[in-house]
Amino acid sequence: MGELFEWLVIIGLLFLGAYTMYAIKNEKNDYLKTAVPFDFNGLRFQLPRWWTKTTDEKSLVSFERKDTRYDWIASFTTFIDDSKTPLETLFKSRIKELNLIFDPDS
Repeated sequence: MGELFEWLVIIGLLFLGAYTMYAIKNEKNDYLKTAVPFDFNGLRFQLPRWWTKTTDEKSLVSFERKDTRYDWIASFTTFIDDSKTPLETLFKSRIKELNLIFDPDS
C-alpha cells in the first residue's frame, strides 16, 4: 500500500509539472488574447489584464500589479521640449536630475 501511495504522488507531481509547462508555454498567447489596447501620447501599448492603472495624468501614467505580493510597477512619462534639444542631451540632463549612476565600463 505504501508503494502505491508513493507512485501516485510521483505521477501526480509529473502531471502537475506537465500542466505548469503547458501554462507557461501558452502564457504569451493568453496575453495576446486578453490584452487591452492603451494609447498614450501617440503610442499604443497592449496591457495585460493583470496590470491595474494607478496614475493617469497628461504626461505620466503608471500601472501596478495588484494580484501578487511583489511590487511590480510600470511608469511611462513623456517629456515635451519645444527647443529642439537633441535627445541625448535631454537624456543626460534627466539622468542628472534623478541622480542615476551608470557603470562607466558599460
